[in-house]
Amino acid sequence: MVVCHCDGILCLVKDNASMDVMLCSPVLQDFKLLPQSKNAETHNVYSGIGFGYDSKADDYKFVKVLNCHKAVAEIYTLGTDSWREVSMPEDIQGLPFRAGLYWKGVCYWEIEDKEKNDMILSFDIRDEFASARRAWNLSEGNEASFETKRRADRGSSSSRRTCLDYANS
Repeated sequence: MVVCHCDGILCLVKDNASMDVMLCSPVLQDFKLLPQSKNAETHNVYSGIGFGYDSKADDYKFVKVLNCHKAVAEIYTLGTDSWREVSMPEDIQGLPFRAGLYWKGVCYWEIEDKEKNDMILSFDIRDEFASARRAWNLSEGNEASFETKRRADRGSSSSRRTCLDYANS
């Protein structure tokens, strides 16, 4: 299944258990099956994945967030054909991930904190730095009228939406 894309390159994942990842360019009719990372044997499930372009290194990177015993990101760099590991914020450990997207050098995932508040986890592809922030809730504050109009336009009965819901629609 296609899980993310960047610059016409599709990132496909066979399933969450196997962690087989392929990068595919339909236009160039080219593909690359990524090698298994060193944690592939011990961590058989990932929480979030992302794929994007590092403008500083002029290279593409694949990010896999492992969220089992401690939160860690594994980064595969296409140009060096290698994996490395970076730390993630400790406060995301054990949190469920939801929708994810890539935009202008940053991968974003919607997550929930332990109190079930919506959060946005961002991972800068170039600097390989992650941070988690509370999500802006459009149903609170001055944006309530926009939220009501948007719900009416889409025929949705949900009264609680975040900015990522709009980005993904």
